[in-house]
Amino acid sequence: MQLFKDRILCILLPFLFLIFIIDTSLCLNQAEDYYSVLGVAKDADQNQIKRAYRRVAVRWHPDKNPANKEEAENKFKSISEAYEVLSDSEKRKLYDQLGKDGFQQYSQGGGGYPGGGTAGGHGFPGGFAFSFGDSFGGGGAGYTDPRELFEQMFADARFGSSEADMGDLFSSLFGPGMSGPSRRRGDTQQSDGAFEKSFSCSLEELFSGCTKKLKVSVPVQDGFGIGSQRISKVYEIKVKPGWKSGTRVVFGASGAMPTMRFVLKEREHERFRRKGDDLYWKCIISRSQTKKDLDIKIPGLDGKLLKHHFSANTIKPGFKKVIVGEGMPAKNKKRGNLIIQFEVMNKIPSK
Repeated sequence: MQLFKDRILCILLPFLFLIFIIDTSLCLNQAEDYYSVLGVAKDADQNQIKRAYRRVAVRWHPDKNPANKEEAENKFKSISEAYEVLSDSEKRKLYDQLGKDGFQQYSQGGGGYPGGGTAGGHGFPGGFAFSFGDSFGGGGAGYTDPRELFEQMFADARFGSSEADMGDLFSSLFGPGMSGPSRRRGDTQQSDGAFEKSFSCSLEELFSGCTKKLKVSVPVQDGFGIGSQRISKVYEIKVKPGWKSGTRVVFGASGAMPTMRFVLKEREHERFRRKGDDLYWKCIISRSQTKKDLDIKIPGLDGKLLKHHFSANTIKPGFKKVIVGEGMPAKNKKRGNLIIQFEVMNKIPSK
């Protein structure tokens, strides 16, 4: 009888150990997922996600953690990444379906849409993938710079839809003396006495046009010429469709406020790369897919799906398809082109 028990135990032990390893792995993955990073439940709504981001972003901002800056920078980056995914309904849906590793691989063009056939709600063919990186630079899945996202989020919290003076913001969040030179890199005084400040727009905003409100705080001397004080003013910029990175908007001096020059910076996009008025979209397919008819749907900047059909044996390695008039708005009410860049692989890596 004892021998029988020993044999049963010997048989069960490897399985028990395997169950322990799997359970531990699942716990680690759960602890590292985007919901855990922000400290929210999987059914959290957008307001809860936004509040959670602000709470943990302040806690782990590198400027607030000089003693363990490297750890803080890594956590700050993860927090930013988690918010960008969970605050976007389409990304969140993909993340919930694929998990963190699968989502990141998919975002980097490492594999096709899951499920095969026609992807639910998106229309991407089975084994079809799109890539966020291309020859025009940029990296990863097109995430916003964590510090820039932080500025945007807290500017919205303090001034409605405006972008705040981040020096004042850091002082209020972290205490006096925490404005930091790195946070004022967008504000510089020129040799002519004018102040220059950068502001950013997404590709969607530059496609449709938008209005930006920027609060600027500048130092001015007091009436006796000693010491200085700061005065503030909110400027409204009407961004026109098709504006490019580097566009300057100038406001003349008004009262004690000096001349202000605002310089537009275009934020990196997760799907498209822009070159002039043209948009580039990279598509990865397998060699076997080139031998069949292929229908693709490209989600446009205006929210519409652009459908295009490719006959069998049309797509070759390095093949580009130019779709006229589907790029960015240009002069004379025209639009640039959309260029689909195909990359043909022997086999698309599985997730």
